[in-house]
Amino acid sequence: MGLSVIDVVVLSGDSAGSGRTPATINGDYCGTSIDQSPELHPAPGFSHITVAEPGRVAYIAGQVALAPDFSLVGGDDLGAQTRAAMRNVETALKAVGAGWEDVVRRTIYTLHPTQYEVITAAIEEVQGSTDHPAQTILGVTGLAVPGLLIEIEVTVRLPG
Repeated sequence: MGLSVIDVVVLSGDSAGSGRTPATINGDYCGTSIDQSPELHPAPGFSHITVAEPGRVAYIAGQVALAPDFSLVGGDDLGAQTRAAMRNVETALKAVGAGWEDVVRRTIYTLHPTQYEVITAAIEEVQGSTDHPAQTILGVTGLAVPGLLIEIEVTVRLPG
């Protein structure tokens, strides 16, 4: 299974006067955050909303715990599979000239959605940060390859 960049599009817009506040990841401007609403529950390990601006956006296809030879990495250990999937995401990010600080959205598909603490710890270990983009975790009954426990896709604001 190779790494894929699904699409690259150009987004434009101006949030001036909209009541939104600048969002940063690792201290770098990455867009606009509008999720600090008291009507939303606290967001442990993720942000509710991030608006990526300015520039281009890349969509990184879901990455899983598979090695280049298509062998399963991590066995039946959710943390190990999450770290392997995140390393594959990191490889895809580097391929488009981006890093963790450029990720503005993450979607996680997993057979174990209630194990978000294990998933979050593994993500933070690989990305080396406790900063998180907007995120959704979805419980699924299966993934494309038997033995997979998790798949992670991201949306990236491309630098420059």
